[in-house]
Amino acid sequence: MMNLTKIAAVSAMILSLGTTAQAATMNFSQGQTENASAILHAEGEGVVIQDGVLFADYVVGENLSVGDTFNGRNTASNLIEVDGGTYSSHLIHFDPLGSNGGSASGTFDFVGRIVAIIVSNNTSGGGRLLNDTDALFSGDTYEQSVSRRSENSDVFQLIDGNTLAYDFRTVQGYIDNVRVVTAVPLPASALLMLGGLAAIGLVRSKRRRV
Repeated sequence: MMNLTKIAAVSAMILSLGTTAQAATMNFSQGQTENASAILHAEGEGVVIQDGVLFADYVVGENLSVGDTFNGRNTASNLIEVDGGTYSSHLIHFDPLGSNGGSASGTFDFVGRIVAIIVSNNTSGGGRLLNDTDALFSGDTYEQSVSRRSENSDVFQLIDGNTLAYDFRTVQGYIDNVRVVTAVPLPASALLMLGGLAAIGLVRSKRRRV
């Protein structure tokens, strides 16, 4: 009999397949990727995170909801734990041309549902959330100074569950970085398989009742 426990086990097996993919490494130190626009970089895909390891400035369902507008933070003020699970990470990176600062705005869409957003990187002792979470998702090279963060003047909006709007306003030679953590969606083939397994289980259940 194909029961729900077996279906869940198959689901977990499918989710575990192909979840170690990672984009080519990049150097995001100051001055290495100067651009008039912000860029989006896929850091790690399908990374398993344990409980008590990942903390963020904004977590959907905790202090962030769809439609909310919020600002960047120089310093982490509310460290919110993200439940353990399998996640993907994406870096929104803005290193303006030259050393006088700049601005950039737009939206980025993500395949997976947005779970958490990390913007702060100012103080030591648990306040450098961007630096603290680099190694969880990526082998990229990052700027290590406190100038790598999202400023208080930066404005964001969670448009929907998969879309984030940004409006960066950098000063001097600062870099704006935002890390967006997303859930890992099941591939379409896996969803079809699970649907088929569930249908088989339902048919067998009905036959036993006859």
